[in-house]
Amino acid sequence: IAHVSPAVLASGNTAAWAGPAGYSVCRFTSNADGTSTVQGIVAPLDARYLVLINVGAFNTTINNQDAGAAAADNIKTSTGAAVVMAANDTMTLWYDLTSAFWRQITTAA
Repeated sequence: IAHVSPAVLASGNTAAWAGPAGYSVCRFTSNADGTSTVQGIVAPLDARYLVLINVGAFNTTINNQDAGAAAADNIKTSTGAAVVMAANDTMTLWYDLTSAFWRQITTAA
């Protein structure tokens, strides 16, 4: 399975996170002040699953349908609200080509 460990997420908002682009598993680390927020993930060219794993010690917020991201980069969470990923949490997303956004499939602490 193709996996990546991109650079540490910056403080504040990331509207079009390209870190996981082309990969199935993304091991990421949030910045030390715990204020990283993912507003969207760059849309792939095909339907795909993506597993996010917070391997850092700080929280990262995954926003639900954030207007700060392009429509095709949006994430639709299963709760309809932002999801906070603590250290070692995982989230599985699926890119829905018909709806043109990421759908949250699972979350695990």
